Amino acid sequence: MAARLGKVRGLFSPVPVNYIVLGYEPHRENQTAISKTQRASLLYAPPLQVKYALKRGAGGYRPDFPGVKRALERYAGQKVPVRLVGFPAYLYFLLLELKREGLRFRFPAGSMVLLGGGWKQFYREQPEKEAVYRLLEEVLGIGEERCREFYGAVEHPSMYCDCGRHHFHVPVYSRVIIRDVDTLRPLGFGQPGLVNLITPIADSMPLVSVMTDDLGILYPGESCGCGNQAPYFEILGRVGLSEIRTCAAGAAQILEGG
Repeated sequence: MAARLGKVRGLFSPVPVNYIVLGYEPHRENQTAISKTQRASLLYAPPLQVKYALKRGAGGYRPDFPGVKRALERYAGQKVPVRLVGFPAYLYFLLLELKREGLRFRFPAGSMVLLGGGWKQFYREQPEKEAVYRLLEEVLGIGEERCREFYGAVEHPSMYCDCGRHHFHVPVYSRVIIRDVDTLRPLGFGQPGLVNLITPIADSMPLVSVMTDDLGILYPGESCGCGNQAPYFEILGRVGLSEIRTCAAGAAQILEGG
């Protein structure tokens, strides 16, 4: 499934690339799922150089945006595509900082952005996707058509990758039910509620149905316009944000403290 997804969305490339990972630098004490997912993203194209935005030090992880800027300057002078992988909030704040400093970079054809992990504590600062895409093209010269976004959960073995219209369609091996936040009854298209992920493909443990703490809306597939007729969902945010303790939420706290 992952291989087919990668082929359909053009993730695989035999051409080596330079990476900016907007996430954790590998460390034996960091076994968070998001760090493993971000490292797995490096398998889509052979890595030449890899720069991590969160560096491990004596006091734990700290953001290293100055190091990321130096890496971007170095990569811009090479004839090698660049891939930025990781949290969308990190990408957005990096782009804002680069723009404030008047920095612009351009990279070879084949460069790409792969985002996942959500906005967590930064949900109030989350802009419209179109605003991020415009900023990305302005500052780094990477167009919207070269952006991919992923959605998933540790307990759910299916990974959702957006279509050309940046919508998360539900594949044939999964179902997504939007449930009323009070009664948990299923809701119809266009009604916001809790996102319930369902798939029978997990065989290592009984996790057929997973109730997330994400709020979302389900839409009929034909309303997307990309050609995929499967229903698609939109993530609105999370409930109980002050009580969430996830690996991605931890990364957000690091960035706030930096």
